[in-house]
Amino acid sequence: MAEKRGCGMNTQDENERRVKLALMLSAEMLKNGGETYRAEDCALRVLAAAGSADTQVMAMPTNILVTATFDGQTITRSRSVRVRAVDLGEIDRLNTVSRAYASGMLDLEGAMAAVSAASPPRPVWLMSLYACLSAAFLTCIFGGSWREFDTFFFDHPEIADRCGFFSVLDGVPIGFVSWDPRRLPESVEIGHNCIRSGWKGRGFGTRQMQEAIRRISVARPRKIFVVTSAPLLSAQRMYERAGFRECAREPAAGFPGDRIRYEYFPGR
Repeated sequence: MAEKRGCGMNTQDENERRVKLALMLSAEMLKNGGETYRAEDCALRVLAAAGSADTQVMAMPTNILVTATFDGQTITRSRSVRVRAVDLGEIDRLNTVSRAYASGMLDLEGAMAAVSAASPPRPVWLMSLYACLSAAFLTCIFGGSWREFDTFFFDHPEIADRCGFFSVLDGVPIGFVSWDPRRLPESVEIGHNCIRSGWKGRGFGTRQMQEAIRRISVARPRKIFVVTSAPLLSAQRMYERAGFRECAREPAAGFPGDRIRYEYFPGR
């Protein structure tokens, strides 16, 4: 049953719980790799549906701050985000919960229960497979061959997590990105990165690249760069949306069209 949201019926406790729901949704969105604007949008949507006359939301990678006003009563609350990951399935699920609450399909209790519901853990064999595939791609980046994969993985298992990751939606891997850290602290080069064809055109590539930039920036490189070719217009647009800027363009053997170099400077 949809929750009754008439402003005259709001009590202080109910208002507090509505602000809590907005914080829960936004914090979980940030925790699972959602952009700050998406976390803010969740909170604004929930509190508008709850009857807030004036809502202010500020999301940062490690904190969310919400102020809402109900019938002259102003409530300000914040929540820290201490753990971050990338789970596109969770982001999609949280978006669905916020929209269901805003449309009246979920009441307050149902929405809070839905946010709190834990997603089923992914099987160990699947996570191991992701790690092995990451290491295999990175073997090629570091100049090795597929035959050297086993030795590389067992000698350097930590590289699978430090220099690449899979993006997963509803338990299905939909994308992959990796990077070469050997030029640190001067630079890091983005290597293999892609989104599977069935999920292209929905913003996942940009979100995946933004998360890669966030992880790479922890190592404090002076710049991050990536190379693509002129015919790959969708890749160029994705890099530009993620914050890269074109810095060089030249003909090159083995590339269809011009070879284009993009650069990103963390902290600028």
